[in-house]
Amino acid sequence: MRPVDRGPGDAGPDSDLERRLDAAFTAIRPSPEFRRRLWGLLENSRRPWWRRPTRSGWLSLGGSAAALAAVIITVLLLDPGLIGRPGQMTAPGRSSTQTSADAFGRLPQPVLLDGAGISRPGAAHPAAPSAQAGEPIQFTLAATLPDLPQRIPVWRFAVTATESPGSAGQLLLSPPVPGAAYREPLLLLDARPATRPVEGATGDRRSAADAFLNSNGVYPGWEFQYEPAPAGHEDSVLYQRLFRAGTIAAGQIDQLGRRAGALVNLSPQGSVLGASVPVPSLELQQRSYGAKTPAEVRTAIQERSSSDARAVQVRLDSATLVYLAVGETAEFGYFEPAILLTGRQGAGERRILIPALAVSALR
Repeated sequence: MRPVDRGPGDAGPDSDLERRLDAAFTAIRPSPEFRRRLWGLLENSRRPWWRRPTRSGWLSLGGSAAALAAVIITVLLLDPGLIGRPGQMTAPGRSSTQTSADAFGRLPQPVLLDGAGISRPGAAHPAAPSAQAGEPIQFTLAATLPDLPQRIPVWRFAVTATESPGSAGQLLLSPPVPGAAYREPLLLLDARPATRPVEGATGDRRSAADAFLNSNGVYPGWEFQYEPAPAGHEDSVLYQRLFRAGTIAAGQIDQLGRRAGALVNLSPQGSVLGASVPVPSLELQQRSYGAKTPAEVRTAIQERSSSDARAVQVRLDSATLVYLAVGETAEFGYFEPAILLTGRQGAGERRILIPALAVSALR
């Protein structure tokens, strides 16, 4: 609305009100408190955002954190492999890699071959399948079970990636045939001509075996336990491979229940005749799986027991954590943990093998 023009002589009540309003607005000034707060806000605005002690500063921090979180989420979506990416760690092989959770999937079950559950005194090999091998058995656990970690390692090896030994020996691959013994890829060495006979004590036999393995470049690079005359191979020395599972050093066995590793054959005079050793180039990948609880192990033993009143009673006096090679395809094999339980049956020994992995980890 346009103001009404008034002449010099045109005065009235409106002119008096206008003069008083002009005077009031002219006299208004900012209070000292208002000035202090205003200058404080101006000073804060000049500081870096992380040093502002004002509400606006904290809001700026929250906005930046949200932006940073959005960037991280975007990167992980573009490259999910950043989570659980494989890393190097020590294991019983040429090299070992720890992979992401349950990378191997469900695994084949480790088992003893038919007839491997019975051994006879003085027999070089476990008894062959027979009517007695299939007789009903009632097992009673008297041994202390090994203290398994909650998660226990499994090692996988790629059979197809095994390097050719060249002229150093013959490569032996065990096809995963049901009912046949399975081992990791082995290198068979033949000492021809035989090395110089080494007469004397067992220690000399060890020296001869060490020298032979070193000269062929196949001395074990993994942890082992030396055994001078393993059962079934009294004319040999054994370097039994050990696998670490928590605080336990578990020895390797084969599917016949015998200790396994690098085996060197010697003559009665102490000369080396040959050897079978795991291929040195075998690369192992490691992953941990859930282990059975003691209650689950006892349940598995009961499931192996017969309820037949005529069943033979076998008291299991020994329980040992072991590892054995398990193969189901021609591409991969596994070193899997199991509990080997033994007890006396007549003049011989009865053995059963309980997988140490939880049921959910097995096929």
